[in-house]
Amino acid sequence: MCFLLFQHIFNMTSNMLGNVTCPSFCNITNPVWCQNFINGLNELNCPTRDCETNLCEEAARCEDLVDVSAPTLEASDLDFCPIVFDGWSCVNSTPAGSTIKFPCPNFLHFNYDKDNWAYRECSSEGHWFDIELNKSFTHYEQCPDAHGFKMFDMINKVYMAGYGISLVFLCLATLIFMQFRSLKCVRNTIHTNLFIASILHNSLRLIWYYVQYQIGSISQWSEASIVACKVLHTLVEYFTVCTYFWMLCEGLYLFVVLIVTFISESRVLIGLCTLGWIFPGVLVLLYALLRAFSSEPGHHMFCWMDETPYNWVLKVPCILTIFINLMFLARIVHVLVSKLHTDVSDRAAFIKTARAIGVLVPLFGLQYFLMMVKPDERDSTLRIIMEFFGAITTSFHGLVIAILFCFINNEVSIQLKKFFGDHINTRHRSMAMTQYTYVRGNASQTLATSGSPPNGTEDQSMAFV
Repeated sequence: MCFLLFQHIFNMTSNMLGNVTCPSFCNITNPVWCQNFINGLNELNCPTRDCETNLCEEAARCEDLVDVSAPTLEASDLDFCPIVFDGWSCVNSTPAGSTIKFPCPNFLHFNYDKDNWAYRECSSEGHWFDIELNKSFTHYEQCPDAHGFKMFDMINKVYMAGYGISLVFLCLATLIFMQFRSLKCVRNTIHTNLFIASILHNSLRLIWYYVQYQIGSISQWSEASIVACKVLHTLVEYFTVCTYFWMLCEGLYLFVVLIVTFISESRVLIGLCTLGWIFPGVLVLLYALLRAFSSEPGHHMFCWMDETPYNWVLKVPCILTIFINLMFLARIVHVLVSKLHTDVSDRAAFIKTARAIGVLVPLFGLQYFLMMVKPDERDSTLRIIMEFFGAITTSFHGLVIAILFCFINNEVSIQLKKFFGDHINTRHRSMAMTQYTYVRGNASQTLATSGSPPNGTEDQSMAFV
């Protein structure tokens, strides 16, 4: 029988490769398949041990299939290509001169769809051979989820466009706050630090997306390039955490000046700088050390792009900042409502309250609440909608805060008009988005958030209006 002949040749080849040993966790008895397993694992760049376990189980299933199907094939008068484990999949025996199709492996990090089909050609002589490639070969070209790839590629393009546009507006807003001395105050200093953190975050994110599109050729990267890529990842995570903590600083400062009557703002600023720049550095350093010294092979793949349990070292503090800012917002709105209801009509109080909430939500980063829970189904309509919504709200966040707290701020408009003269159209009325009322004796003075408080009023009581 031809099948027995090829099985004999297969066994001879196995003996020649008898010195090949599989990892201890994978009990593959066939040396040829063991070598295929090692080659397949190297090509796969497996991010977790689950992939290794799945490949081992596939190889074991293939060996069991050989034992079950051998009697049937031996009794047949037809020529068959033998069962083979190619390193990724178990390819069943198939009649000579035909092509076998089988479901694609479920490699999510390769964007493979298990509903697509891979195939392998069996020659008329009864052995695996691809005429075009002049060797035995399994074709996985049709496995990637083309529709899903296009969809998430569009989402990435939205991120890149949003980060780029926000970067321009954030840079302009930062230059304005740094250029005019009359705009220098604690509130605007906090705004500036948030802008700078967002600028660095957006810039590195754009570089990171470029690296993502180059990740397919990472096997040809030098060791120095891989190290540089991991450093880039660490910097991206650092400035991401900094952005969250500076949003917390915004909420904390506003809470302090409204609730705590007497306080030195210069001391508050020192504490906020520590919270906004140093504390995130400690978290990211801990994360980088944990990941660098991890014994899990998958934790070192793809420039640390894949999620690991160590990512929660960064995720938990960022989530907490949003929850804390939500509590700050609730307290601030309570103070605001109690103040407004004594001074203005209910309708006017409602409008001012709604306006304050609308302005403070992006400043405090509360829109990220909507992105905390996503459907598990990667291709579900709801998941795709939420991904697009997340891309828009996240990437254009810098644009929104730059416009709200710089470009339509009354004090900024006054300074720009002085600087440019009559070149700015004065027909449009600018407005201050956040105001304080400094109370001193029987007199009060309302100032925009970007304006400087009156001389000697830093320790006076203040109410949000």
